[in-house]
Amino acid sequence: MNTSSRNAGRIALADFFFGLHSQRGHWYNIIASTKIGSMDETINKAFPPLGKLASVDEDMMRNVLVHCGLIMFRRGSGYSVLMQQWQSFLLEYQLSDTEVTHFTIAKKKYIFLRLGSWNSISHKARTPAEIWSAALSRTLRVPRVCTSLLSRTLAERIGSLEIDFSTENTSTKMDDECSVSSDSDGTLDEDKKPTIHIQEPINVPDESEYPLLSSLALTHKGHNLFDRLLNEIVRYYGKSNISFTRGNNTEAALIAVPSF
Repeated sequence: MNTSSRNAGRIALADFFFGLHSQRGHWYNIIASTKIGSMDETINKAFPPLGKLASVDEDMMRNVLVHCGLIMFRRGSGYSVLMQQWQSFLLEYQLSDTEVTHFTIAKKKYIFLRLGSWNSISHKARTPAEIWSAALSRTLRVPRVCTSLLSRTLAERIGSLEIDFSTENTSTKMDDECSVSSDSDGTLDEDKKPTIHIQEPINVPDESEYPLLSSLALTHKGHNLFDRLLNEIVRYYGKSNISFTRGNNTEAALIAVPSF
């Protein structure tokens, strides 16, 4: 692994966490609970995963955290959060306002990260146990935080990292029993045009829900229509990450990576 790229990733994460200090504090799950069930849905709502907080795809965030040495992947058991590595990371980058701890839910240990600040009057400090109790009683209100600018900056810096997704996630496809499954990806090669594969034939999208795509599909015939559209968008912006505003007026980013 390229040490400079690893350090660049850790600095990008540290800057993102530091930028959240002025926001209202909460405990976040470092990686999402991926099993299908009401318990895991409740956990993800009570303790939003870092990927959701940062508006970064969950699989992408996991690869970044592996690259930064903060979680690890093992064939047959999936992803594991490295508690001691997180403690060292917080000390190394002097993130004194960020905490990491563990809490057991249904006999399974979870590692949570506290980001943001508490206020003794309007937003008192809470432990993961108190948050989980409130979630079970349906009285929990997860604070809304503004991360648009921070998320955009983080996405741009992730796009510049020398992460080889194809090697860091090689065995993920092979293990259906793993707790997480993701595709093998790689960083954008400037000498190659990124291609996003979509199966043909393409049905015309519902005009009421996708007016622009529907119009495009009706007026432009031929194969790989959406592939061509996405390639043109990437070429037009001329970079591997593209920022855009979602329907709820929050900012997000697309990161183009070729598949292997």
